[in-house]
Amino acid sequence: NNNNNNNNNNNNNNNNVNNNVNNNNGEAVQEEGEEAKLAPPEVPPRAVTPLVKLSEEADESKDSAELKSFLASLGHQFPLVSRQVENGLYATKRVASYLKKISQAEDQYAKDILKATSHETTKLEKLQGDGMKRYINAWIGMQELLYQMATLHRDYKDRVNSAIVLPLQAFHKEADAKRKELLSEMRTISQQRKSVMDSVAKAKVRSMSLLVDLKDAQDSEKAAPVAEQAAANKSWMSRVGAKVKSMTKESSDALQDKAVTAAQQYQAAVNDANARLAQQRVTELPRIFEEMQSLEQARLDVLKDFMTKYAIILHDMVSPMEELSNRLVKHVANMDTNDDIQQWIESWVSVHGEPPAPVPFKYDLPVSPEDLRAGKWDGSMTVKQATNSIFRTTLDRVMALQAKDYPDAEIPMILTTLTQAIRDNGGVQSVGIFRLSASKREVDELKELFDKGVYHVESASPDVPAGLLKLWLREMEEPLIPDSLYEMCIEIVKAEVIEPDRVMVVYDQLPELTRKCIECLVDLLKDIIAYEENKMTVENIAIVFAPSFLRCPSHDPMVMMMNSKYETAFVVLLLRKLIERLA
Repeated sequence: NNNNNNNNNNNNNNNNVNNNVNNNNGEAVQEEGEEAKLAPPEVPPRAVTPLVKLSEEADESKDSAELKSFLASLGHQFPLVSRQVENGLYATKRVASYLKKISQAEDQYAKDILKATSHETTKLEKLQGDGMKRYINAWIGMQELLYQMATLHRDYKDRVNSAIVLPLQAFHKEADAKRKELLSEMRTISQQRKSVMDSVAKAKVRSMSLLVDLKDAQDSEKAAPVAEQAAANKSWMSRVGAKVKSMTKESSDALQDKAVTAAQQYQAAVNDANARLAQQRVTELPRIFEEMQSLEQARLDVLKDFMTKYAIILHDMVSPMEELSNRLVKHVANMDTNDDIQQWIESWVSVHGEPPAPVPFKYDLPVSPEDLRAGKWDGSMTVKQATNSIFRTTLDRVMALQAKDYPDAEIPMILTTLTQAIRDNGGVQSVGIFRLSASKREVDELKELFDKGVYHVESASPDVPAGLLKLWLREMEEPLIPDSLYEMCIEIVKAEVIEPDRVMVVYDQLPELTRKCIECLVDLLKDIIAYEENKMTVENIAIVFAPSFLRCPSHDPMVMMMNSKYETAFVVLLLRKLIERLA
């Protein structure tokens, strides 16, 4: 019932959007009837050529069951879906803004033509003395033609503004408000999920702690007779001290009751967590993803409708506009909302894969509450300690650690995942990417996930994966260019005549794994450098990554400071040569 109500609400929202569009369309009818205040010679009414057929009949044979949805295919990629809807609405806003500017320019053009035509109309009387009647008639006809042109441009402005710009702006305002509402709901769900996971973790820690105390108490009780015999052989004061100490310890029975209670609480926390996550997965997330897809579908439908109207307006203009109108008609005829969505989904599924199966929580204490109560636990437990990390190590070690799960990977998965996340989150266009600091908490959380082998970035900010990428490279045991080649690199840029090709001599001496990692990194950096608006020139990029490529082997602060500029200069040359090679 909740799902049905949500769908009805979603339909009502879409109907409100369409009603706003229709109301604004009504304003266009009133404005189109206005007459020009200029009174030049009489102009015959212009004929409107019918618009060519916009599209063929929809293929009714398409099976809707074959269509993919945001939820089914990208349920694990909400930031990607949210960013697409946000970018799509921004693009819709830009369409309205662009058409508004064009209509204003057309209006000014029409005013200039009408002003010039009105001025020339007052001069017609003087031209009557010219005996070249054909010339006069041709000139009057030319003015009539110019007046028709001005009227055409003015009508264009009125129709575009009332039939497209105003309704499109209203749609964007309402749809963007709905998008923000859904985004806020998703943040709440994420916070609830984190709270549930924290509760489970705390309950488990409490249970494990009590199990350890219970084990110690049981061991102490087993050793009590021996301890009492030893105490009997000691002095009177020693026996009194031992007696007092034994009185302060909890009995194993009391600890067992506490352990049972804690284990039951942990089991209840696990059950509650699974119930809450199941509710999100079955009810809340489907509704949010469905409404996101509805927003995107409504946006594409509205754009198609308005572009069709724009094609009609263009088609009604003079013959020089017919070619543009026909091209636009072809583009509109080729638009298909479902096909657009399907192609977009399939392109990202090819990158991120299908949604992973949900992994439920499980009770993993070494003993059940029932066995604890029955006293069947013998005190044994297993503790798995992670001793391997992909940070502060070498590239070869990282490859060895991931070999079991990613046997076909040619470079570390952390490098592949982070560079792709930076692209997906708009890092190429982000001003100051790699120079602006990300949230330390988010970077640390992402680092912990990657160390567990979970190569997935949930943050929508490009600065978080960028920050972790810098951290990973700088913490490597060895720089990308080993110390054995350091002096050669410095000598290349210190030379009086710098030979850029020499940097490739150094590069070609690097191990194959290192070269592949550098090429993966440079493939991202070249796009960032090419996008001038982000202010990240090749020099700025080199400053950021120089410590990852070269590290001065000397510990003398003066030498390190003097060499830093040469290290940056070498990285600049290397980046430029690699960008040329990868182009």
